[in-house]
Amino acid sequence: MTWSETDGPGGGGDLPEKSDPRARLLPWTGSLGQRCYLIEDGAGDGTLSRIADRVETVQLGLAERLHERAWEVLAIPAAPDAQVRDLAEQLAQALGDTLLIAESRGARLRQPAKPPPARTAAAPADCGGPQS
Repeated sequence: MTWSETDGPGGGGDLPEKSDPRARLLPWTGSLGQRCYLIEDGAGDGTLSRIADRVETVQLGLAERLHERAWEVLAIPAAPDAQVRDLAEQLAQALGDTLLIAESRGARLRQPAKPPPARTAAAPADCGGPQS
């Protein structure tokens, strides 16, 4: 498996070329904005996975509070430009974090489903209750 970061953060080009269900996209980026992945153990409950879960929870909580704050600021007809700009920057960061979390969780949900058990052909008489 090879990794590519040529498309930049969020461009999709930095995803593994081959789907690996054990690769978890972490809720933070590297110092240059590159995505960080964790190759999880079978259960996905290792120390770094638990830390990532806690970081996701904190990030989503902050996004929720910013969402509420945005409505408060929008309710002020003459909100100062600096306040609106500061809020917009924080909302943009929270949106980026939330999108990263959504992508990570979506990738973890996309696991091959087991096919349903094969059905045997039944005659119409076999579809009812017990035969007498």
